[in-house]
Amino acid sequence: MKNMAALLASVIIPVYNGEKYLAEALQSILDQNYRPIDVIVVDDGSTDRSAAIVQQFSGVRYIYQSNQGVAVARNVGLAAAWGAIITFLDQNDIWIPRKLEIQVQHLRQHPEVDGVVGKAERDLHFMAASKLRSTHRPRISAIIPIYNGERYLAEAIQSALDQTYAVAEVIVVDDGSTDDAVLVAQQFPPPVRTIQQPHAGASAARNRGVQESREEYLAFLDADDIWLPDKLALQIAAFAANPAPDMVFGYVQQFHSPDLDPLLKARIVCPAEPAAGILPSTMMTSREAFLRVGFFDDTVMTGELLDWYLRATELGLRTAMLPEVVLRRRLHAGNHGRVQRDSRKDFARVLKSALDRRRSGNG
Repeated sequence: MKNMAALLASVIIPVYNGEKYLAEALQSILDQNYRPIDVIVVDDGSTDRSAAIVQQFSGVRYIYQSNQGVAVARNVGLAAAWGAIITFLDQNDIWIPRKLEIQVQHLRQHPEVDGVVGKAERDLHFMAASKLRSTHRPRISAIIPIYNGERYLAEAIQSALDQTYAVAEVIVVDDGSTDDAVLVAQQFPPPVRTIQQPHAGASAARNRGVQESREEYLAFLDADDIWLPDKLALQIAAFAANPAPDMVFGYVQQFHSPDLDPLLKARIVCPAEPAAGILPSTMMTSREAFLRVGFFDDTVMTGELLDWYLRATELGLRTAMLPEVVLRRRLHAGNHGRVQRDSRKDFARVLKSALDRRRSGNG
């Protein structure tokens, strides 16, 4: 390529709920010494202020799509790019001012080269995780309890398999389903394996999954929820901190299931903003820490995680809450009815048990 310094460079940024860091990422592009540049932001269904942040920057092209994942977003940006040079930037990363200039210069000096990469400086958690992986790569069991949830199960399993940090095994525990949930799970090859038991409830199914698991870290996923692709990578990195937490959670974004009846949809409140999620589907913990606390109380139907979490904090276990969204929680007819019916009595019982334990300990 002759006169490469004058070629248009397209910069593609996939974004999903990236309001916290997006402005700084965009500014680092606009601060580049190299010109001309074509900046494309592909919004992958964000529900935060990402779109408004992009609008603050002139000359940035904005494309919106329903949430389909970062790989699809990058491909959409690639199809829309105008430049002879293509480069990508994640929403939470920052370029140094001479990044493009240095890389274009290298391409000019080495015409036989088709692509250029460079060194990166990462934040502390990821540096620690990299160091940890160099000597030992932690292995994770993903545990999915299922009861008559064939409609959403495949999407849940696929979200576990699509993790950027690969799971060692996915254990689907069928809790006596009478639909085709087992057949759905059995369509997936290893590392997915299916275990069946008589109907005993989600807590008992999670406990069975723990008993069957073979790995040092445990992550739980409800069969109607969806993990974001970086969920496990972010959490395993957090465990490399000093001091290390015993359990790691993250933010959750709720959404109305597309198959929800419009009349019921109007009655189910779906918060627009992500929120910190102390939920089974957002949690990762070490197997050692889980067993130190004990199994989920299988007599509790909707507050089993709260009960386990309270017992964990009473033992002094350390908690980390990631600022990133790690879970999309589906709102549909089944979970709405059960939660509304059972949650009050179960949560009251869980809180009473916690108070009783405190009184006993102080006595």
